[in-house]
Amino acid sequence: MSPEELQYNIIDYPAGSTLVREGDEYGKLFVLLEGKCTVYTHGVEISSFDEKGACFGEMSMILNVPRTATVKAATDVKVSKPRTVTNFVISFMLAYPIVF
Repeated sequence: MSPEELQYNIIDYPAGSTLVREGDEYGKLFVLLEGKCTVYTHGVEISSFDEKGACFGEMSMILNVPRTATVKAATDVKVSKPRTVTNFVISFMLAYPIVF
């Protein structure tokens, strides 16, 4: 892994991969950098997103509860899984450089 990948925990997932599974123990949030994801609850597709900088997994992290949905990679995706709040802000800045 490059120093950038170690610092911001940038991960590539192939299409079809499950990034977050409904009911799993809470965990960290993800920031979408590239690709498209699909969201399912109780096995039913409820939405999809492909906006660079979109966050998911935050509900579980903030509320300290099990995951409330499953998120799968609809295409090959690249995500940042920030290790700290500071790294989250930096990941957001990387996704939206025009804002900063």
